[in-house]
Amino acid sequence: MSTTVMQQKLSKDDTDRFVTTLQHNEYPQVNTMTTTSNQQKLSKDVIDGYVTTLQQVMSNLEVFGDVTTLDGHFTFESWKQELTFLFKVYNLDHFVTYGVDGFEFDESTTVAHQRRLISLMENVVNAAVHTTVSAEIKKEAGLLFGRDRYLAVVSLYGEFSLTIAAQLLQKHATGSDKSYETMCQLFTNLFPKINSADLGGLSAMMNLPDNHWASIETAHRTKCLTNPATKFTFEQVRTYCRGLSIPWPSSFSFFGLLNYNESALYSSSSRTHSGFCNYCRKKGHIIEDCRKRKARQARDSNGFSSNSNHKSESAQFATSDPQAPSTGVSSTDYFC
Repeated sequence: MSTTVMQQKLSKDDTDRFVTTLQHNEYPQVNTMTTTSNQQKLSKDVIDGYVTTLQQVMSNLEVFGDVTTLDGHFTFESWKQELTFLFKVYNLDHFVTYGVDGFEFDESTTVAHQRRLISLMENVVNAAVHTTVSAEIKKEAGLLFGRDRYLAVVSLYGEFSLTIAAQLLQKHATGSDKSYETMCQLFTNLFPKINSADLGGLSAMMNLPDNHWASIETAHRTKCLTNPATKFTFEQVRTYCRGLSIPWPSSFSFFGLLNYNESALYSSSSRTHSGFCNYCRKKGHIIEDCRKRKARQARDSNGFSSNSNHKSESAQFATSDPQAPSTGVSSTDYFC
């Protein structure tokens, strides 16, 4: 009888790694029936303490008066952070995260105790939303109450897209309002959410009509499905515009800080030079951009002898001017 032995060949590095793993007991654990629960066990005494605290909050809703009012994406992070802190102070954080299923009541509690606690928690969370959220957003969240109302608001404004980022940047970062409060809101609510790799694409998109922003973002999301490493760069937005037949502007403003004209950037007539033109003997441009030379060439093309004109032009180009500043180049160079 013959048997086939399945052998695994190990190198020295493999052996060392296995030894280290076994020494530190980092081997896979056997699956057992033990489960990790997110439930918080509450006794009657704990419930009574919670109830007392929540009743005090309901009698003085001014505790939410200093929370930043949620009126849109621009204030969402500040609002959520401040409200989360207060929820933690008043023992509501576990309820907001897990709901009723997050609690386990021991045998010392009655159904009445449990209902009283949950009812108070729902009322305090609802009061927090009612006090700190604008009327428009509360209407947008729908006819919900308590924890469900809070989660609906978070769901509406917790999502952050490139289009939303462009809208907020255009309204706040490039606007006239440069107050301290606005700057704080920008650094708290907006900048941490924006990937630095997306800034080029955002700046390009902000120079386009806003009715095209959503289609550009959709094109980018579609591209990322096939190539997740795709960055939202300036050139990538230009590619999307070509595919969507969106006109590409000739001039751009980068977040209101830097402006440039793209057609002028690549136009030879827009270039200036700090040297000296060896044709017209003036500073500020090079010979190939000299207007006097171009005018002379235009006249020559209308009937003058090209050979004689070429000679006269060459002679003028080669003539030295003792009053002309030294440029460090020979008279045969085209660049000053």
